Amino acid sequence: MGKKVTANHRTAGFAAINNGTIKGSVSDVKVGASQQASGFVFDNGGEIISSLSLRQPKEGINTAGFCHRNRGSLNKSAWVRPLTDEEARSREAEASDNKGNKKESKKPKHTDAELRCEDKLSDSELLERYGVSSEWAASDGLHPDINENLTPLECGNDVIDISSANDLLSVIESINSGDAAAAKASYRLTKNISLGGKSIDPIGTDEDTPFSGKFDGNGKTVSNFRINAKDRQYAGFFGYAKNAEVSNLAVDCIVNGKGGNIVGGMVGCNDSGKFSNCHVRVSLTTSACTGGFAGRNAGMLINCCVIGSLAAPIPIIPIISFSGVGVLLIAIILLLIALMRASQPVYTPSEKIDVNQVPADDGIAVEPPPPGSNR
Repeated sequence: MGKKVTANHRTAGFAAINNGTIKGSVSDVKVGASQQASGFVFDNGGEIISSLSLRQPKEGINTAGFCHRNRGSLNKSAWVRPLTDEEARSREAEASDNKGNKKESKKPKHTDAELRCEDKLSDSELLERYGVSSEWAASDGLHPDINENLTPLECGNDVIDISSANDLLSVIESINSGDAAAAKASYRLTKNISLGGKSIDPIGTDEDTPFSGKFDGNGKTVSNFRINAKDRQYAGFFGYAKNAEVSNLAVDCIVNGKGGNIVGGMVGCNDSGKFSNCHVRVSLTTSACTGGFAGRNAGMLINCCVIGSLAAPIPIIPIISFSGVGVLLIAIILLLIALMRASQPVYTPSEKIDVNQVPADDGIAVEPPPPGSNR
């Protein structure tokens, strides 16, 4: 096992941490976290070019529409939220306040207001303004079309075709068992594959057992599967990818990030590899470090897209801490008890009782009461 690196809680629509290059990519993810969250990247130490965040977390502590902490470079990138009529009126009111002593709102704001695209633009105008239209062809407005942008990956003559769920599961088992040849091999999907709701292991588990080969999705989709990140350092369809090259792949899955460390829909950690023209559709519960596409990127993510939702795991609510919830739970319990009692069968005697029936003589003489007695 490689040395575990613990990440502070960071959640982002596309990648939680970027120390590499992201270009021409789109995040269309509902980010449920209201603190330590961003619409695209939470912590950027690399470069991001011509990329867009179409949905953002609610404004809260350390939240951003696109990027909360930028130590690298951001070029022609933005979070998209056109200015509402209410916001416009509020700004006009602020501008007309000549006293200069208007109190600032205590409500938390996104930390990257300067990256917001407030203009009401058409999809084509938006893509052109930020240079995204020169990167790829769109399928439905602001999402790239995986087949229109498909460029076959050079895999050589020894490519291994994957045409069934069993083929894919066999590849995962070989790579994760430590088979070095399997980890460095070239693969190509030849059909769309549904895994029938199975829970599968990530391809490449950690630094000691990474995926280091090539994977051409060929415009196909791997769907209907689950990834459980509990007790894993890295989790995603690919867990840990080192010097790997992945193209033209779409995945549609559910990822349970609870109990995991670095988690993404497509890849937990991309270490010096390249993912291009890849799409993710995901429902993901957050981990310590969560991105819709990648948990951590230290390579290249080019012309990629993620659609879906990120949500915190549902906590167990202590009754004592929330008196209102406690009262509600007690009321529900009392109601259930009443319903259980009402649903029990009413006792019915096995034989009818004759109210005029004379008690049977059991043969025991009864002594009369003594004189003067009230008995």
